[in-house]
Amino acid sequence: MSWRHTALSLLILLCFLTTRMYLLLSPPPPIEPSWFIPPPHDDPEGRLAMGFKLPLSCANVWSLELLKGVSDTLAFELVAKRYEIMRAALNESPAAALGKARGIGDTTAAKLLKYLDLTERCEISEEFEVWNDRP
Repeated sequence: MSWRHTALSLLILLCFLTTRMYLLLSPPPPIEPSWFIPPPHDDPEGRLAMGFKLPLSCANVWSLELLKGVSDTLAFELVAKRYEIMRAALNESPAAALGKARGIGDTTAAKLLKYLDLTERCEISEEFEVWNDRP
């Protein structure tokens, strides 16, 4: 009786494989290039989730706090000295440039460089609402 169950199991497996064989042998579907386009600069969570670096030039305190090991004090320090850091990144090594901010040593700079891009510039067009009190 057990050989009948074994034969029936093999027959079912063979039928399943023959019906699904075209899926195994067919080429993979083409990847659309839109998947590789990074999210906009004003979406730091999306950029970090997709593995893209966050540009320091357009980062704010809240987006910097998304990075592991960055407190609010360190985020304010990075935002305050962002242009000095970016200028130093062009002339020196990026790790030495991050050292210009108070509270960042060599190990912290190495960790932050995985997630921060010091040389990329971004221009965010923000629309400001102008309030006119005059009638």
